[in-house]
Amino acid sequence: MKNSFQKNAGIQKLRENFKKAFRIPENLNYYSPADFRVAERKFIRHCLRLRQNGFFTPDHPVLR
Repeated sequence: MKNSFQKNAGIQKLRENFKKAFRIPENLNYYSPADFRVAERKFIRHCLRLRQNGFFTPDHPVLR
């Protein structure tokens, strides 16, 4: 089990960063609660598939 956690820890960290990047006022005010959940999941899935984590570096304004 320890190996499983260690392998998933990086993905979980990326997921949290993408989630944080999606939760900006523009998105929070635009989507209904049900649609927000769907859109957030699609955004995270899209980012993980394309591995575009360069956009969300530590100096990204959302992640500060």
